[in-house]
Amino acid sequence: MKRPVFIPTLFRSMFYQANWNVDNMQGTGFSWLVKDLFKRNGIKFPANFGENTKVPSYFNTNPYLITFILGMLMKECEENGRPLEYSKTYASALAALGDSFFWHSLRPFTFFLSIWVAMIDPNMAVLFYLILYNFFHIGFRFLGFYYGYGLGRNVIMIFRKIAFSRWTQIFDSFSTFMAGAALAAAVRYSSGGHAMPIFKAAVLFSAGAIVARTVKAPVGFMCAAGILGLMLMMGV
Repeated sequence: MKRPVFIPTLFRSMFYQANWNVDNMQGTGFSWLVKDLFKRNGIKFPANFGENTKVPSYFNTNPYLITFILGMLMKECEENGRPLEYSKTYASALAALGDSFFWHSLRPFTFFLSIWVAMIDPNMAVLFYLILYNFFHIGFRFLGFYYGYGLGRNVIMIFRKIAFSRWTQIFDSFSTFMAGAALAAAVRYSSGGHAMPIFKAAVLFSAGAIVARTVKAPVGFMCAAGILGLMLMMGV
């Protein structure tokens, strides 16, 4: 059996959002990727994918997880499955999973972790952020083809196996904790390293709790971050 060719399409997937539009969202870029992948692997383009239409159909998902769908499509077409049906179903599912993790959890997590790196070496903070964030970004893009093509329509099971939906909660928890610690360290630094009055510390913690509540941070970790902040600010 011929070995699938994925790498060229993998690089193209970095740019497929360039033609994002209000009419079909990522539909144009998605059609571009599918045609490129199928052409390189000698697979006939699915007739029900709108090959003869002027405007590709609507498509929208998290761009970092697009390769899971591409690999699955290729497998389904080889096995005469239902590529169009699964692509639309998984597009919505992966959009929810990917947006929650990459946009809402991973970005603040790498940001607050980079703050601590900046305290050691400011010049390394940006590099550390880019390396850590892209470790997940590029890793998921590359593995997407492997698991998508290997598992086909069952590719969604890999996300259940690694409990991907829980990653968001775990990263959010660490982000909240590190945010409280970073705030406490900044306050101590700005006050010359001296302990703060309890009243002022309580006001700061209350303000932080209100903000955290607004962005729906876990209450338990709000308390943990607040307690740590009070301990640091009071010199404990």
